[in-house]
Amino acid sequence: MKDIIAVCGLKCNECGCYLATLHDDDRLRETIAEEWSKMYGADLDAEDINCEGCNTDSDRVFKHCHECEMRNCAFEREFDSCAECPEYPCSMLEDLHRMVPSTRDNLNALRDVIMK
Repeated sequence: MKDIIAVCGLKCNECGCYLATLHDDDRLRETIAEEWSKMYGADLDAEDINCEGCNTDSDRVFKHCHECEMRNCAFEREFDSCAECPEYPCSMLEDLHRMVPSTRDNLNALRDVIMK
């Protein structure tokens, strides 16, 4: 499977929510909802675990994606990802990069392709 990179640099195709949706796996949805509820102090149900990827044209994205500042910013500027932004990396991304360093690597790889 080709990597599907979210606006922020996360790999959608490695995300449990995306995989549960792709495979229509209700057991995985339940597991992810339970894990993420504990991990993030959220109240998630299996029904919340549906996502076709950050850049999908569908409304089926994880509910946090609708309020994600990075996603909203990129879409307002009509970018597919933060890698396209002339202000890259912004403070929002720097915070994410500290927590999930692979996001920086993924966006830098995209920038290398875009800037050629």
